[in-house]
Amino acid sequence: MDFDQLRAIASSIVNIPEHYRLEMEDSIPVGEPKERCFIWESEEKDQGKIEITLDLETGKLTSLSIEVPNSAIEEALSDLEGQETSRESIEAAADVFVTQFVEGCAELTWKKVTKRGKYWDVEYCKQVGGLPLPDSGCEVMLDAALRIVRFRLHRRRDAATKMPEWPEKVADVQTLRERFLEGLTLQPMIASLYSSIYEVGQDEPDFRLVYGPIPDFQMLDAATGDDLFGRDHYVMPPSRPIPAPAATQSDGLSNDQNKASLLYTSEDWELQLGIDRDNYRLVKTADDEERIKLYYELAGQADEVPQPDALSVDGYMKRKWGDQLRKLDSSIIVSFEKSTERLVGLFRTSEQETGSKGERLSRQQCWEAAERFLQFVLPDYLDYLQLEDAKAKDDEESREDPREFFYLPVFVHGFPVENNRVTVSVDAYTGKVLMYMGVSYEMLEKMAAAKLQPSLSQEEAFERFAPHVQLRLRWFLDREAEPPVYRLIYDVKALIQGSGEREHQLSYIDAVDGGLIWRKEAEGE
Repeated sequence: MDFDQLRAIASSIVNIPEHYRLEMEDSIPVGEPKERCFIWESEEKDQGKIEITLDLETGKLTSLSIEVPNSAIEEALSDLEGQETSRESIEAAADVFVTQFVEGCAELTWKKVTKRGKYWDVEYCKQVGGLPLPDSGCEVMLDAALRIVRFRLHRRRDAATKMPEWPEKVADVQTLRERFLEGLTLQPMIASLYSSIYEVGQDEPDFRLVYGPIPDFQMLDAATGDDLFGRDHYVMPPSRPIPAPAATQSDGLSNDQNKASLLYTSEDWELQLGIDRDNYRLVKTADDEERIKLYYELAGQADEVPQPDALSVDGYMKRKWGDQLRKLDSSIIVSFEKSTERLVGLFRTSEQETGSKGERLSRQQCWEAAERFLQFVLPDYLDYLQLEDAKAKDDEESREDPREFFYLPVFVHGFPVENNRVTVSVDAYTGKVLMYMGVSYEMLEKMAAAKLQPSLSQEEAFERFAPHVQLRLRWFLDREAEPPVYRLIYDVKALIQGSGEREHQLSYIDAVDGGLIWRKEAEGE
């Protein structure tokens, strides 16, 4: 369809207020367009926005988003105060919209209504055997007044996917459950527990010594009982303590083991990071409660950027988020933790660093460069970090990626700190550190100062955890297959079904008092 037709269709989907103006009209994604996106915004800043996306070929609606100012939301809530909204009325309002804009909506026989804050979310799917097929339908969101504020069409993503058939037989649940428990271990670890995510009190410690399940879930073919991926899919790669490096002479590093020689207050920290102020200029400094970020551009870089078309994606993004985009385009980004003045982040582009490629350094040579860097930003890294085993790369992968990555999980008192690791990438031709993603040194000091000793044994933790392990049948869309295919699987997790159909997942066992730590889930209506 031509763009004028698509624009006319988009303008007719919902009422576009007169004081809204068209801010963006472009085909997306850039380079491989499949949809035409239109964005209208209120002339007053942050007072309303409508975004509509249509299929380029058919003109059918694929997504809709309507944003209104908070004052309008509060007014609607005030008008409805004291009134109860029934599931039937929510579904009826959503059904009207879906019937109008989704072809074959009669096939979407599975529906789920979920309360999300001030909004209602209604998901539509096809179903086989009473179970929903992922991404086979659409999703609609309504506000408190049951007005449509968001819509997404899912099923166009995998148009070639065939409807699955229920297998002739499924594997025995009890046998699979016992097999999972045989391979399950409860590992002591340090976890950060936030009351917004876990069922813990607001005033409880930020971190706790817990036992976590390894693996914490599994996906099994329901017909054969075979694991879809293998154990490595569910667990982090193994890591090992880092051997102390051989002593080096005249390396310019501090002799104080716990004192980083690169701090935000250091006079020459820019020079130590290779930031030559004759070649780079500081364009932005951001300061929040925890970190200071500095953004540098290569001299003359901003002058080389061409001006995009006003209604294009690039033009819209430049008007809307110009300052943020400029930060993303920065040649060098540096982050310091305010409380400790330690470097916690470094990113530099490799285009100016690699230049003409010579002979590629070995991984060991790159590790030596990474370790020298760690020695002056985190001198006591041997106390906190281990080195993750590297995955083997073939020659083609090495040629395509001019970097070597090193992943270093965090350990305190010998316990792994879940979801915390340091990442260092090194240019494999120059030996320069291109990226450093650190962790909070303040957090490390707090954890190191805490007395973390389990009162519960692994066997006792296992006995508390095992009764909650359940297997649930569901359809899984395997996008790795060509074309994508639905597979009936057993999900293996530790679950409990609470009141009001509110389902929790058991995440940890407290290693000190043996308490069960549950993860919060959305409430289904």
